[in-house]
Amino acid sequence: MSEQEIPVRRRRARRFLPVVAVFLALGGALVAPGTAFAGTGSYHCGTLVYGAIEDKYVALSAENGPLGCPTNQESDANRGGRWQAFRNGYIFWHPNLGAHAVYGLIGVKWTQMGRENSVLGYPVTDESGTPDGVGRYNHFEYGGSIYWTPSTGAHAIYGLIRQRWASQGWENGVEGYPTTDELSSGDTRYNNFQHGTITWTAAAGTQVQIKLHFRYSPSPNLSGTADLTLFQNGGYVFSGSYSTLSLFPIQGSFAVLIKSATGNGYAFDHKGSVNDLPFIGHPTESWNNQGNSPALAADWSFIENGMRWAWTAKETLDIGGIISGLKNAVAGVNTIIAIVGALS
Repeated sequence: MSEQEIPVRRRRARRFLPVVAVFLALGGALVAPGTAFAGTGSYHCGTLVYGAIEDKYVALSAENGPLGCPTNQESDANRGGRWQAFRNGYIFWHPNLGAHAVYGLIGVKWTQMGRENSVLGYPVTDESGTPDGVGRYNHFEYGGSIYWTPSTGAHAIYGLIRQRWASQGWENGVEGYPTTDELSSGDTRYNNFQHGTITWTAAAGTQVQIKLHFRYSPSPNLSGTADLTLFQNGGYVFSGSYSTLSLFPIQGSFAVLIKSATGNGYAFDHKGSVNDLPFIGHPTESWNNQGNSPALAADWSFIENGMRWAWTAKETLDIGGIISGLKNAVAGVNTIIAIVGALS
């Protein structure tokens, strides 16, 4: 099943095919939830599995699939549903949603949240692979999801934050995969992502922060890192540091140029001098520049929608050369490009 947006009530896919909840049964007519059997069924690893849950289990290769052997009998779930546990996860069925499998670390996260009694509700998809081939996900009844990757783990995202993330292109958007569940700080709700944060407040709604990190090593004698955080309201924080093993002072510069889809450019740079001091240590040149740009705020949608990749230039360039090289590299391309260069 393709990745899709599933609203809270009558559902329609935002980007792909709609989910069709199909209610199937083996071996005869279904009876009301809570009665002894919902179909004839068959035994797997010595335990009876039947009805729509067995249909799903067999479709996933039964005990040879990702769920493994059943570990309990089918039982009642909340709000008229049914469920059965397996070695590696669960199948939950609801008369309005059908039967769907949740397993692995996504199943662990869902269990920690309260399963069908949580803010997510019942699953409305099986665990599925993301279009980029990296992650796995389940969508759930109340418009939420759990996403997992090997590097980020399993995290829940829901509500207006999820809607904003979906509008950016899901995991292929500016933020990447979630790295936290939805969290709170005072009146703010937020999820952290690989490349930024999406926040929500009652006063401002959802707001996006983009975070870029750069490693800087134009030569063996000069290295460091820099971070640039851009805020939807036009704020920015540009910070970093670098050091050298040279006994002679080296003039260094970090420069990052953000180019929006409108063709506007926003430059952030820091210059300084640093040298190694024998018997004292390895001092660093550090900075933490902060400010606010109304133009950046006005151009935000073009920055957010255009960002897909960053190009790091390792040549020794002056600031003018960096900007010139950037313009030549991206002429006519609606992307955000970040370039890091140095003055020797």
